Amino acid sequence: MDLPGLLPLAESHQLCAFQNNIYIEDDFLGGIATSGSIGQLGWNQYGGVITSYVGIPDHPGVYQMYTTTAVGTNARLSLHRSDLVDPLRKIAFVWHIMPLASTASATIRAGLGNSATEGVLDHGIYFEKLPTDSTWFCVTRSGGVQTRTDSGIEVSGKFTTLVMEKDEHGSRFYIDRVPVGRHTLNLPTVLVCPWISVRNSAAVNSIVLLDYFALKLEGIKRT
Repeated sequence: MDLPGLLPLAESHQLCAFQNNIYIEDDFLGGIATSGSIGQLGWNQYGGVITSYVGIPDHPGVYQMYTTTAVGTNARLSLHRSDLVDPLRKIAFVWHIMPLASTASATIRAGLGNSATEGVLDHGIYFEKLPTDSTWFCVTRSGGVQTRTDSGIEVSGKFTTLVMEKDEHGSRFYIDRVPVGRHTLNLPTVLVCPWISVRNSAAVNSIVLLDYFALKLEGIKRT
């Protein structure tokens, strides 16, 4: 088969510098609401309920993750396994989500962690809202010890973009393009995975809508 121009394009890395970078994203347009098949990337589900969600203009691909009204239910999603991302490399992630009003007394975490099946992780970089919080917090956690910074950005019932970038100088957190935190302490050193969870602390159905996720990892050495 003659594919003029394709081989030189790939060899010049103009198409994708796959030897040194990983870039994945999920618009949640595909898949089905079954663990291992959620979204285009095939997210795994641990607890709670997840279903597709329709009817939001300009958001054609949305899933909803919820706890039901059983107190202490932790609805969680992770991407494949807990050893996907080396946090010692240059990394960045994006979550575009909407916590609904029923999450006022809930715990929400979104980012990277070393286990999808636990509530509080030993290692991770993520955004967090506890039942006593009204704003988002930025968290870096290593060996069970954490640095936690108040972003000052209210957790509201609208779509919110959570971004974290990490390099040799530390991690930087952004919410809706606004810089909200910079950490140089308690950065994780063990492998982590993309992860999001919502846990209710009252008999309410706590819901988070998932609209978009992206992850970039730089500095790998494929040969």
